[in-house]
Amino acid sequence: MENNIQRLIYAFQTQGDRTIIRKITEYMSEDLHLDSNRKVTQNGKITLSFDDHLAFIAYRINALRYMLFQTERFRVNSYGLDFEDLYWYRKGIRQGLGYDLTPEDGFTAYFEHYDEIRDYLDSTTFSQLGEFIRCYILYLNDAQTIRDARKDTESSVIIPALEYALSKVNTSRSVKEIVRYVNRAFLTEFTRIQMEMNGTKRLGRQVNGSYRNVYVQPIYREGDAWRMIFGDEVSEVGVDTALSHLTTKQRELVDSLYAVIVDDFKGEQTSDRYKVDENGMYRIKFRYMAQRIEIEESNLRKRLRTIQEKISRLSSD
Repeated sequence: MENNIQRLIYAFQTQGDRTIIRKITEYMSEDLHLDSNRKVTQNGKITLSFDDHLAFIAYRINALRYMLFQTERFRVNSYGLDFEDLYWYRKGIRQGLGYDLTPEDGFTAYFEHYDEIRDYLDSTTFSQLGEFIRCYILYLNDAQTIRDARKDTESSVIIPALEYALSKVNTSRSVKEIVRYVNRAFLTEFTRIQMEMNGTKRLGRQVNGSYRNVYVQPIYREGDAWRMIFGDEVSEVGVDTALSHLTTKQRELVDSLYAVIVDDFKGEQTSDRYKVDENGMYRIKFRYMAQRIEIEESNLRKRLRTIQEKISRLSSD
């Protein structure tokens, strides 16, 4: 029977009632990819058929979650384990010595009866068993880490993105419009949160009159503070040479800027304090920097431009 999706969303928006989130997450735990839910039209287009419109939202979330969990961060068994080997090792040791090699207890029997198992097996098989157990223990540790990461991702990315989408949708729209909007808003917020967690920045750019997004991974390397102050040409001139050509007042200014930048990046306080260009390189935000060193923004711009022009002339000499 179809849920009253408008009523559930309205209850969430006005009363904080999380029934709709619980229902969607329950659908997410089901296998929504069953053939009974999928139909293929004559032109080859795949359509979905669910009794409850909330299942369409869950299906879309599961598709994104599946793609996320295929990334390197969530991969399991990178050790080349053949899990069928465990069955044969356990069977052989159990029949021959009466001990059971169970991964649930960390293969305790292997370590407690190490000498006896070594004497029972030929040297090659014993060596292979030891390597298998070593890799299996690493696999178990990785698997638990990944399960924790998946659980954390659901609570820190998927649920917040769903909450955002449900909080923004207009409940006066039709059910189909609501589902379409929620799916679209979820994707937008899901992407935003993921980028924020990964440190990726989205830059808006005008290209030939049209707007496009550019995604970059910011980079901060040793020495970048001087590049942010002097400009890119400092790599040709050298920091020591650049500093030696400054007046006393100019040196005081760049020392103040350098101290702020180093302190910010040491404490990883950079998200709203610096700009990022299309190459992922950090740039100074003059308003923020002027506040930090307590001078007028226009004055900072003028003085720093003078310094950078001086360094640029040095690089061209």
